[in-house]
Parts: sequence; structure tokens; C-alpha cells
Amino acid sequence: MCKRCPKLRIKGHKQNKSYLFFQTYLKCTQLLYEKTRFCTKSDVRNNKKNEKISSEISSAAEYVYFCSQTRLLFFMNTMFDTLLQLPLFQGLSQEDFTQILEKVKLQFSQHKPGEVIISSGDTCEGLVFLLKGEVGVTTSSSDVPYSLVEFFSAPYLLEFHALFGMNTRYVSRYVASTETHLVRIRKSDVLQVLLNYEIFRLNCMNILCNRVQILSQQPWKLKEMDIEKRITAFFLSLAERPTGVKLVSITMKDLAAVLNETRSSVSKALNMMQSDHKLELRRGEIMIPAMEHLL
Repeated sequence: MCKRCPKLRIKGHKQNKSYLFFQTYLKCTQLLYEKTRFCTKSDVRNNKKNEKISSEISSAAEYVYFCSQTRLLFFMNTMFDTLLQLPLFQGLSQEDFTQILEKVKLQFSQHKPGEVIISSGDTCEGLVFLLKGEVGVTTSSSDVPYSLVEFFSAPYLLEFHALFGMNTRYVSRYVASTETHLVRIRKSDVLQVLLNYEIFRLNCMNILCNRVQILSQQPWKLKEMDIEKRITAFFLSLAERPTGVKLVSITMKDLAAVLNETRSSVSKALNMMQSDHKLELRRGEIMIPAMEHLL
């Protein structure tokens, strides 16, 4: 509760810092508006009354500034803790992070469930961070007969590898599964500010090199595998993360063609995996409740 505002007590609610700051800020703003509106009336003639109103306006303005600054500080600390969970910012001190925020323009946005955040083929113009909520990510291609849907919760960095290279367009489609909060950093700020920090540069190289190493090792893992392990390896090659729920839209005929196997052998292997509760077979779709159980 804002101790500077003894008359603006908030009762009947739990002591949630963000809620209290927000409610106090609204009440102070409303008080400031009412006093300013009353002061501008032409029928106010008493100078002493004007002085009293002016004093009240000054006090209300001070309350608004104090509460807004306190709420901003609370929000920045929360965002700082959230972003530090991402590999891209790990190792940065709070002092470095504060300096970055002073130089970089942050663009915040909110999205309702079912709203498209990014479409496949959109140009990547900067870093996009998921601060709150969950997104559904659909990855597909026009030249292959299958697609994958997976879900990611905050904190999450959306398709960082699309920022540089020959193709700077998003491959996947991102849709809000719940109410989501995002923050964006422009590509120009990444080049001019963030890359000046050695820790950030090292984190970038580690993320990109780790992705390249995983992709380069996948073709060699298929040798001398049985069909069930090859199916698992195929699913893993599609996924961004080897955990969580996955929805693979593919027919047994197409899966058999990809694995260079007969349809009957693929069907038998999938049914065995379903009996082990590793996946669920649907019409034209395979649902994997927890991909980590396939490993």
C-alpha cells in the first residue's frame, strides 16, 4: 500500500503489490483530474480557496508521480527476472541490463487467446520475447505433406535464428493460446546496443552453434536404428524442444515414404507405441502427450 496516500486505503483485497500500486495510481489520477477540472471553473473567485485547491493539486500530482514510479520499478524488476531466465541474457548483471533499457526502445503488446501474433513468412524485424502466457507454434512447409504444432510458455524467445542470414522470414506461425504479453526489441537496437556487450555476443554464438550442432548430428543417428527409434528421431527432428505436447499432422502413408518403410510396418510400430502410451493415433494426426517420454 502507498504510505504516502493515507486517505486512499484499499480494503477487501489481498496484499498484491502490482494490484495495490495500480489501484492507488488510478485513484490519485482521478483525484488530480477532479481538482484540476474544479479549479478551471470561471466561478471560483476566492483566492484562499484557489490556494487550497492548488495545494491539493500539487499533493495529488506528487502522489501520482510516486505511485507511478514505484509501480514502474516493480514492473522493471519483474521483467528483469523474467528475461534473465532466457539463455540470451544469462550472465548479464542488473547494472548492464539497466544500461540496456536506457538505450533500447521496448515495444510492448498484448494478445488475446486465438489471436495471430506472427504469421509464417513475416519478416523478422527484431527480437520478440514472450513475457507472460502461452503460444501455439505451427511449423509446416509447402513442399512437404506434414506439419507440427507445439506449445511454449513464458519466458520464450520467438525464432531468434530468423534475425540474421539469407532468409530473415519467420518459418512458423505463432498464435496466442492464452492471454499473452510480448516485448519487442528492434534489429537496429540489437546491432547498435546489445552486441556491444560481450556476454550477449557469447550467448548469441552459443545458441546458434548449439542449433547447428544438433541439426548436423541428426542424419547420422538414423543408421542401424529400428523403425520405432527412427519414428522417434523423425519427430525430434521436427520439434523445437524435445519436451511437452506435440501434434504432428501426417498420414501413415506419408510417414512411411519419409522413413522409406512400408505402410504396414509403420502402422505396426505406431500401434505398439500407442499401446505403451507414448502417443495417440488420430485421423491424419499423431498426438504426443509428452515428447520426453519417447526418449
